[in-house]
Amino acid sequence: MTRGLALPYEVILLGAGRLDLPTLCSFLRALPQVATLLSPVYFSIRDESGNSILHILAGEGEYKLLLQALKSRGASPGMKNEDMDAPFSLAVSRGYLLVVQALLHRIDVDANFTNDMGKTLLHLASLSGQESILDLLTHWPGTDINKKDKHGQTAVSLAAENGQER
Repeated sequence: MTRGLALPYEVILLGAGRLDLPTLCSFLRALPQVATLLSPVYFSIRDESGNSILHILAGEGEYKLLLQALKSRGASPGMKNEDMDAPFSLAVSRGYLLVVQALLHRIDVDANFTNDMGKTLLHLASLSGQESILDLLTHWPGTDINKKDKHGQTAVSLAAENGQER
């Protein structure tokens, strides 16, 4: 009779530290319980675009797994990739409302984040037509709805240009 061998998660994570980012994300999907055990070194792993594991999870709408990873030491949702986008901005642009809501509730996330073009999360939601996220952000305390990007446009002017009524 063969017994299943259960390795401690710490031992499993030692091997995971040698994985590339897509494989690491697949690993976490298979074993989500280890996401809270990630050390800062895992958050420093980047892909060719400078995305971290948090960028990938937020950008793919992996809400539950992202919440688990954010409980880890070293998980910084404000880190930016080569395009100066944070995990938050990817979730906004792609319409992942649950991810956006989860990130808004963290004290280390700025609702007035700007990327390299000076676009705020409201600008990004306007450009991508994410009305539910626009509604959430416009009612979020401290959100600057009048902030202009590097071209002098506000989120409202971008929404109007893109044919959005509100």
